[in-house]
Amino acid sequence: MYLSDEVIYVCLLLISIPIGFIFKNSRHINLKAYSSTLIGFIFALIVCRWDVLHSLITTSVTCLILAGVTARYVHIATFIWCFSYLLFFRTTNLFSIQLPVAHSNAIQLMLTLKLVSVAFEWHDSYLRLKTIRTQTNADESEKLHLQDMYLSVKPSTLRIFQYAYCYIGLLTGPYYRYRTYHDWLEMKHGVHIHGLTFMRKRVIFGSIYILTYLLLSTMVSFNVIIFTEYSRNNLLKNNEQNIS
Repeated sequence: MYLSDEVIYVCLLLISIPIGFIFKNSRHINLKAYSSTLIGFIFALIVCRWDVLHSLITTSVTCLILAGVTARYVHIATFIWCFSYLLFFRTTNLFSIQLPVAHSNAIQLMLTLKLVSVAFEWHDSYLRLKTIRTQTNADESEKLHLQDMYLSVKPSTLRIFQYAYCYIGLLTGPYYRYRTYHDWLEMKHGVHIHGLTFMRKRVIFGSIYILTYLLLSTMVSFNVIIFTEYSRNNLLKNNEQNIS
């Protein structure tokens, strides 16, 4: 039985829900890191197929930049590289390369945001540490130390790759910082979080959105604007008005 890309996409999103509850109760950092990355990469491979190479190139080069460029300029280098490649990704047809599949656009955009973000977080951590070393005010120094403890990052190359392909938010978002990902890995009290309560609220609001969409779809159809007949008739009407 053939499944359309849209159906596969929705199925992957639905599969993510029970997986989240499994990870929520896990206290094994490496298990969560490797498993969430493997799941995310499989999702990307299913959605993008061979176009997953674009995300691999983006992530691999970014890891090299983060490993080789000083923290003072790493955010600039990463920003230029990621958004330059995103521009190439959106215009591959100009280079006689077939455009990637539609759903791969979302994954590439999310990866770009995450990789640029981690570079800026790294740069901010460098500036924060630099300020701490020159700070003489005790109160301000204590405040900066707390910020350094809870906001600063210096991830390994492997962790950056794992963060990039973590299945959470990979297909549709939301975007989240590397520090949020780090705290999720380190979380040891997830069992006390009432995930079903939050999910129930989302289901209620989601149901309202879906019902509203279905109701409006019965009154107004936008499919007509994509038909050639509509475009032709509209063009003829405009020509007649211009002549008259």
